[in-house]
Amino acid sequence: MKDATPAELQDMEVLASSDSYVLQYSPALSLGRLEFTKRPTGVEYQAAISHFCDQVLKRGFRLMLFNNLKAGFISQEEKVWSRFYIENLLPKSALRRMASVTGGNLIQRMIISDMHHQGRHPYQLDCFSSEREALAWLLA
Repeated sequence: MKDATPAELQDMEVLASSDSYVLQYSPALSLGRLEFTKRPTGVEYQAAISHFCDQVLKRGFRLMLFNNLKAGFISQEEKVWSRFYIENLLPKSALRRMASVTGGNLIQRMIISDMHHQGRHPYQLDCFSSEREALAWLLA
């Protein structure tokens, strides 16, 4: 992981991965991290989010970092699919802060904000240009 400063992030456990994403977890920080390593297909996107949803409940993530720099844009179908989990599953989780790294991509930032702000959830969400900024906010 680039730009990570806390030592605990160096020892993150890989929970799930494919050629398009990696989902990691730091028990010491109660922090999950999902990085898209390339633009996922619809099936790959749904697999990544399914793994995240499963693990956020099993492990009780309180903090979550999504690195979407290589993810590209999600389709309308994927937005609807994601919104179901945002509205029905995440409110039942321990999640308190979620950061999304979008770089300077304003459209992606708007899509992510729109998906989350329409639902009622107990966590704060913000978008950032870099992982360093996102981590600083999550760990503050």
